[in-house]
Order: sequence, then C-alpha cells, then structure tokens
Amino acid sequence: MNSKFNKIFLIGYNKTATSSADAFFNSNGLNTYHGGGLNEGDWNIDKYDTFSDQHPEGTNFFKFRKCHQNYPGSLFILNTRKLKDWLLSRCGHSIFNMSLSIENSGKIKANGSWGYPNIENIIQKKSISFNDLSNDMLDGYYKFIKEKIKFWIDERESYYASILYYFKGYPEDLILIDIYKEWKSFLGDIVFKEYEITGNRMQASCRNFSKNQQKFFDAHKEIYEQATKDVLASYPKFAENSLLLHDNQVNKYFLNIYKNNF
Repeated sequence: MNSKFNKIFLIGYNKTATSSADAFFNSNGLNTYHGGGLNEGDWNIDKYDTFSDQHPEGTNFFKFRKCHQNYPGSLFILNTRKLKDWLLSRCGHSIFNMSLSIENSGKIKANGSWGYPNIENIIQKKSISFNDLSNDMLDGYYKFIKEKIKFWIDERESYYASILYYFKGYPEDLILIDIYKEWKSFLGDIVFKEYEITGNRMQASCRNFSKNQQKFFDAHKEIYEQATKDVLASYPKFAENSLLLHDNQVNKYFLNIYKNNF
C-alpha cells in the first residue's frame, strides 16, 4: 500500500475539506470511506484505508480513542478552519439543501433536519407554499439556528480539547491541518511514499437555483449570519478566528507538540 500508515482517520468536523481530503486519498490509491461519522459500526474499518466526515449530530468523543487503541500504526488528522467561517459554512450547507427541497410547485417540505427546524412546529402546517415564507417562520428559524450555533461552538471546544489532551501521550499519531493553508503537500509528505496533488472535489453551487429557491436561500442566509454574530458576541473576540481552542496561549502550547501547517 502506498500509505505509510495502517489506517487514516480524519476526525475533524464536516465542512472542513473532508470531501477534498477523501478525493486526495482516493486519487493516490487508498480505499476511502466518506460519511457516516466516527463510528466503527458504520465504517467497517477493516474494509477501508481512510475515513472522514463527521455528521453534524454524530460527534462521539470516545470513538477516536477506541479507533486509536484498536488500530495501532494509524494516523489521526484534526482538520479545522476558523470558527466563524465553519459556523457559516455549516448553516449555509443546511439551507442550500433545504432550498433544493422546494418543489417546482413552490411547496416546502415540513420535515426538519440537523440544521433546520420542523416547519410544522413553527406555523402548525404540515406543508407550506413558498408564499407562506412568513415572519413567524423566519423567526422560528432564527431561534432554532441560534441555539444550534451555541451548541456547535461549545461542542467543538470540548471535542477539540479532548483530542488535543488525549494525544499528548501519542504526539506522533496526530497532525493538525488548517484547510486554508496549503495542506495537500504537507499531508502527502507525511502519509505517502509518493503522491500526486489533485484538485478539490466539486462543491455544491447555487447557480442553478430557481427564483424561489434563491429567495428562500437569501432570506435564511441573512438570518443565520445575524444569529452567528449574536452568539459569538458572548465569547472572547479571539474565538471567532480560532482554529483550535478559545485560549490562544493553550493553542500555542499544542502547536509545539503536534505537526501542523498553521
């Protein structure tokens, strides 16, 4: 096998170049699994070489420890980006998917998701038309996503801390990647005996939205941007641009322990 490691686990969250990393590994000959969360039962670990993409509601603080103990000789990668950018990307991803669910007739599905509330809980209708995009519905989304954003911030802080402190005893088994820096050659030099740089996986685009889909997306984008701003106001100013934890001195300490491209 071209990889220098037994298995490779990307243990960062979704919206942190997990698709592009999966494509990079796959293009260089590894058998990759993308999706499903850090869950041994979902991943069928013996069948694949690399694993990526934690589902937004599937974070498990203990699975990476279990994988580390059960698969010696493996590499763990904490792929990350600035907190505020990550929050906005998560929100936008969910609204993009919801926008696509608007049917040609203008009907909007009522079922909620990890990033969108159940519409019926807001306006007591099982199905609504696009013309029902009311203030009540948008207010309901603001309350929902504001609570989610607060949860995501606090969970990320705890999850990252658990990773950084756990691997202190195994510093060679964890690397840190800032997805905004050049990361493919950094990763390739560590992982492969030889490798080729590949392009990023194609990202979803709004360019083919219908008029109603675009209007739905734009209305909600304004709200989740405001909600993100409102929630972050209660945290230290440094936090919104943090790649790791909210304490910059602690971050510097860990950057001296682990290989990174920061």
